[in-house]
Amino acid sequence: MNKNLESLRMLMSENNWDAVVIPVTDPHMSEYIPERWKSLSWVSGFTGSAGNGIVMMDFAGVWTDSRYFIQAEEQMQNTDFDLMKLRVQHAPEYVEWLADTLPEGSTVAVVCSTMGINIYQLFENAFSAKGIKIESVPDFWDSIWNERAEIPANTIFEHELKYTGKSRTEKINDIRSIISEKECEAHIFSTLDDIAWTLNLRGSDINCNPVFLSHLFIDQERAVLFTNLSCLTAKLKNKLEIEGVVLMEYNLLITFVLTLKEDIKILLDTRKTTVSLLKALPENARVMNVMNPAIGLKAIKNETEISYFKKSMEMDGVSMVKFSIWLEENKGKSKITEQTVVDKILEFRQIHSEFVEPSFSTIAGYKAHGALPHYSPNPESDLELDGTSLLLLDSGGQYFGGTTDITRVFSIGNITEDERSDYTTVLKSLIALSVVRFPKGTSAISLDVIARKPIWDAGKHYAHGTGHGVGYFLNVHEGPQAFGTGANAIITTTMDEGMVTTIEPGIYNKGRFGVRLENVIVTVADQKINDLEFLKFETITLCPFEAELIDESKMTKEELTWLNEYHAMVFEKLSPFMTDAEKSWLENKTKIISFENQFC
Repeated sequence: MNKNLESLRMLMSENNWDAVVIPVTDPHMSEYIPERWKSLSWVSGFTGSAGNGIVMMDFAGVWTDSRYFIQAEEQMQNTDFDLMKLRVQHAPEYVEWLADTLPEGSTVAVVCSTMGINIYQLFENAFSAKGIKIESVPDFWDSIWNERAEIPANTIFEHELKYTGKSRTEKINDIRSIISEKECEAHIFSTLDDIAWTLNLRGSDINCNPVFLSHLFIDQERAVLFTNLSCLTAKLKNKLEIEGVVLMEYNLLITFVLTLKEDIKILLDTRKTTVSLLKALPENARVMNVMNPAIGLKAIKNETEISYFKKSMEMDGVSMVKFSIWLEENKGKSKITEQTVVDKILEFRQIHSEFVEPSFSTIAGYKAHGALPHYSPNPESDLELDGTSLLLLDSGGQYFGGTTDITRVFSIGNITEDERSDYTTVLKSLIALSVVRFPKGTSAISLDVIARKPIWDAGKHYAHGTGHGVGYFLNVHEGPQAFGTGANAIITTTMDEGMVTTIEPGIYNKGRFGVRLENVIVTVADQKINDLEFLKFETITLCPFEAELIDESKMTKEELTWLNEYHAMVFEKLSPFMTDAEKSWLENKTKIISFENQFC
């Protein structure tokens, strides 16, 4: 790592750069990125999916949030990088820090093809008063990164209409309507899940994300797809062209943008667009900064999508039950490590023909590792389950009919009162948000506190968001809705019918254990009261909770009623796919909790 840092500083010296900013992103503003663009990992060792690096001649630091504090400390302990702890998740606190630290007249270099417009403008505003220059430079990493990965180019395939419920022509026309409503002429976007959704195409250029490298230009006459054309079969190329999609090579986007008419009025989402694209636009182009229309459109799942989502949850639930049975039968009898758990849950998901791949790197944290929200085992850290404490398993699958994301915590043995108490508190938190009824038009972030109250009442807190939107055979993290108050939350986003979202509160005890429980819910209509429309959540995740870890004395009658009804649904939906032995096991795990005497 330090040799890599030295190479970067030599390049900085040659170009008279006083600082270089290194975001964890790619030309598509992706959360998870291909190996080629993992420059911060190459220079610092930090592999988290959220972070920003700053390198100066006498300082190097990585800014990240509480999900990655321990991971970053461990990964950078033998490097010259310092961990800079963000106070607010995703906040650009490093911008003001750099402006305050650099002397007047300094030059800061950013790679324009991986720097978002919004962040770039924050730098410009912060630097202007101090006479600091921000220099937008081409991608220079090839000159110092000798074994840098190539741009991925994997097969692109069609997501069939039977799954999508809406053709790409209809989706393109929906976007065209919004372009017209905003009094614009065209729209360009590079976010890969939005392009994949719009065109009903999928790929595998990013692990666990069924997307492909591409850009898309849409006006009232054309839809131009920029991608590696060798990744398309002749049949698919022909079909796209017949349907009016113009095909161009991935690297021709900037060339194309330079040909646009001088005064074009274009819709751009500056949160999700790079500086390189903005700078290529004609000088007199009029830019309207609006959220990419595809984001809002794809967030509202249609009836076909929701139907398949539920089928995928059934398959995923079967896999989770089979895993749970395997764990119960083998813990204490054979060697099981965190990595064994990762391998085993994948094995059980692979029994389904609709399964494609995991939806993210499985989090399997035993004991203290469960207190690391984004921990994944590696050969150096892999713990053996030794018969005590808790195992936290956060995993999911990509199915042709949806994306799953579920977290359960398992008792490995000799459970303490603290462990049972925290599990019960987190379960109460999950139930609190699951049962809420709210008026149509309620913002997503305003509901966040409902889940936090039971945990706050216990004198505890978690620093991450309470939930995120989920893609449909797409990225497991999807906007615009999110239960949380982080810097990336869109305050105006309301919870609308058809949105698929997670609820995932947690409690983390550093060095001891962690508890997080997660279900996926769909926003549905509730009822109309005095001309006011109300909405509610329908839980679609199917997997029992660990009865051994629930302190029933701390649960209310309403909470136990929800739990009984949920478990009854789990048994009803999953038992038809079970063997007699599995069905018997599930019946025991979902049996009714009697509480008449408790509340008489």
